Amino acid sequence: MVCYALSMTEPISIRPRRPGLKAELVRKAKPNVNAWLNDLIERELAAQPNDWREILDGERPVASDQAFEQCLKPE
Repeated sequence: MVCYALSMTEPISIRPRRPGLKAELVRKAKPNVNAWLNDLIERELAAQPNDWREILDGERPVASDQAFEQCLKPE
């Protein structure tokens, strides 16, 4: 388990979903895992749109007839 804390009172834990991922993260993030995670989080948040209208007003992908029919089936 990798644990990342915003401050000493607000820990955020990250639980890898596959075996060996923790060791892989530690290898990639050497020497400072916290700095690497901070950078990764900052880059991901910066990539998000400021306004969701940019996404909603964008070009919509065309759904296949099969996918469209699946959406209409009752659960």
